Amino acid sequence: MAKVPVQFTLNGSEKAEFIESGTTLLHALRDKIGDTSPKGGCHQGTCG
Repeated sequence: MAKVPVQFTLNGSEKAEFIESGTTLLHALRDKIGDTSPKGGCHQGTCG
């Protein structure tokens, strides 16, 4: 898959990464950025 550039501020710190298209925000934050504070729910979209 193609990688897309993303830039954002996380807890007051500027972040810039290339993330594969189709990656969820949860997985980008946890796997690429290393922020493990976000937690996944049911992963089906029906629990909320």
